[in-house]
Amino acid sequence: MELKTQVQQSEVDHSEQRNSGLEDAVKARASALRWLARREYAVQEMYARLLASGFSEYLVEQTLSDLIDERYLSDERYIEMLLRTRVQSCFGPIRVYKDAGKFSLEDIMQRQVEDSGIDWREIATSAHNKRYRGDRPRDYNGWCKQARFLQSRGFNTDQIRFVLGDATRG
Repeated sequence: MELKTQVQQSEVDHSEQRNSGLEDAVKARASALRWLARREYAVQEMYARLLASGFSEYLVEQTLSDLIDERYLSDERYIEMLLRTRVQSCFGPIRVYKDAGKFSLEDIMQRQVEDSGIDWREIATSAHNKRYRGDRPRDYNGWCKQARFLQSRGFNTDQIRFVLGDATRG
């Protein structure tokens, strides 16, 4: 009689584990979809976020695989969103590639930038106009200050010189 009770209890425990695993899978998927409803995520970013939420590595990998197969999660879409928002915020190519590099997506970003035909000089000019209202530097110190601003936004030397002119000419 005691053996029969142990077998029944074992069957109940296995059933609860299956139900718990199924519940966790549903919770992981629901969490991921809730986050994706707000914005795009890189696969690596979503992986880290689900792990931080306490889901098992196996469950996270399975959930991400399903979301990628169903096209809910896409590194290409994430890069499109990232590029669009950084350009609208007047950030330069150095900053854009650095942000993409956080998730090792520089190659996808490179293709997106090439396909988009972005004029970084125009964006640098726009960033300068927003900050300095189009006022050109009057002296070398002013030129350095404005150049540092553009550099901090992720623009390279050629783009900065295009906007500000050559420092030696004033």
